[in-house]
Amino acid sequence: MDDHITAVGAYEAKTRFSELINRAKKGERFLITRQAEQELRALLARQGASVPEEAAAQNWENLKRDLETEENEQIDQWLLSSTPR
Repeated sequence: MDDHITAVGAYEAKTRFSELINRAKKGERFLITRQAEQELRALLARQGASVPEEAAAQNWENLKRDLETEENEQIDQWLLSSTPR
């Protein structure tokens, strides 16, 4: 008998339950996993350490200020290029 075990996500197992049962009757083995949980853990690991709320708020304020400054500079450039001399 084959010792291979096929991993199947919980959602897939639910939607293909009858098929998996028939395959299991023929000797195939399955491991039902909580796939979304695994994917979420992997995503969190890739993101690294979380930023404290205060630091996130400060980052947001800095970003808004930088965007406003950039927009104002673009408007100034446009006004200067549009002004007849």
